[in-house]
Amino acid sequence: MNFKKILAISLATLSVFGSAVAVNAQEVEEITEEAVLTEEAELLAINEVTSGVFTYECDTSAKTAKVIAVSETAKGAAVPATVKSGSTECKIIAIADGVGSGIETLETVSFTNATNLVTIGENCFSYCPKLYSVAFNSSSKNSKITTIGNNSFYYCPKLTSVTNTSAQTKLSDIGSSVFGLTPYMDGLTDEFVMLGSVLVKYNGSKTDVVLPDGTLAVADAFFGKGITSVDLGEDLVTIGNNAFYGCRSLKSIEIPASCTKVGDMAFAGCTSLKTVEYKGGLTSIGFCSFANCSELVSFKNTGTKASKLATIGECAFWNDRKLYQLDAGVIVNVNVGSFWNCFGETPEDVELYYYRIPETVKTIAEGGYGNLWFSYVTVPASIEALASTAFGSTSGPTYVTVKGSKAEEYFKNSGYYYINYGDMDADGGIQSYDLQRVAEYIAMGIKDLNHDWGEAVIADVDGDNDLTTKDLYDLFKSIKAEYEAEKK
Repeated sequence: MNFKKILAISLATLSVFGSAVAVNAQEVEEITEEAVLTEEAELLAINEVTSGVFTYECDTSAKTAKVIAVSETAKGAAVPATVKSGSTECKIIAIADGVGSGIETLETVSFTNATNLVTIGENCFSYCPKLYSVAFNSSSKNSKITTIGNNSFYYCPKLTSVTNTSAQTKLSDIGSSVFGLTPYMDGLTDEFVMLGSVLVKYNGSKTDVVLPDGTLAVADAFFGKGITSVDLGEDLVTIGNNAFYGCRSLKSIEIPASCTKVGDMAFAGCTSLKTVEYKGGLTSIGFCSFANCSELVSFKNTGTKASKLATIGECAFWNDRKLYQLDAGVIVNVNVGSFWNCFGETPEDVELYYYRIPETVKTIAEGGYGNLWFSYVTVPASIEALASTAFGSTSGPTYVTVKGSKAEEYFKNSGYYYINYGDMDADGGIQSYDLQRVAEYIAMGIKDLNHDWGEAVIADVDGDNDLTTKDLYDLFKSIKAEYEAEKK
């Protein structure tokens, strides 16, 4: 913790206890000195070490290291298990993005002794014109590698030998184009080409595909293939970047409970995809993962447990105009264009006049909910920040929000048309007509908030998707609070 934070806490404490607390100058000086020394110690714990052909970034406090560079004249690059920084032995757990890329002299890369290595970053050892051999550890027990990033070992025109791939059983996340454009990858002709437990290439001609048992991840194996269905099994953890990009005949997908991640552009351009079901385990989907799925109508959790989906990438559902069933989980931050131009073409037998932004959402970036095709959109009090173009055109829906919230403050200055919950005649205040109208909706026992072209959602003052006497009670409370505030 730095001194500013300590000082802030101290001042907050003083403001609570007032003059009863005295400040000892010596104590403040000691705290300041201690904070500075702590920060210096943390900085000193991170240092660079060059050993052999590698340069490492070592964290001596954690006793871990990351490879950050390879000598430009190296012929062989054999990653060891540990490296010493002074007297501290650090476990080598990662290779940073871009390490080893474009080295013209490099011929071999070996991970046979890299028994602590967990992550190989993006673009590592790519574009190496002389690289002909890559060797992994031969023991599944000793190999800890779980992740290989996009384009690692990409476009190495002499790479023909990659050994011990079957022992990489802990691999659960591989980016796109790993070993792409290499003689090694071009020469693999099995129906399912596996790198450890990851499917990296599909050479089959079947349109209905069942993944091999034990498959933990799918890389860009089906990119542009003419498959119509795929059984992902019960073990899958990751659907990787571009995994099913451009599979124009794929009609539906069921994501198993074991799967936690859908990568960037994984299903982008799947123009026949209509339904996506996931089983509650999913926690994140990436950039443009379902973008331009022009027939997609439903993305929902069909598992027995509540959705854990918290991260939805930029443009994830970009331009999915037919999407109308959406279980967005516990999303907090809506990214740029995540739901841009969605909900535009609902089926004829579906009346959908309002959309409720989840109560979990705190921020909405540019175009996050751009161009929504609804009569009303409810914006929760949980909102803390909205971009100036969060909803695209200002000529769209009427936005319904909580009086006194950050969202209301935003709408007052944004040009978007809005009203507060309970303001049934949209005149900017709560009067007898509004109370009467809310009471009428409750008395009618309306359960479908699309009633009267979505107007009923304005009467749902407590935002629980149901109209009860509690809504009327909450409306009376807000009127009372406003009245008492004006009296002061």
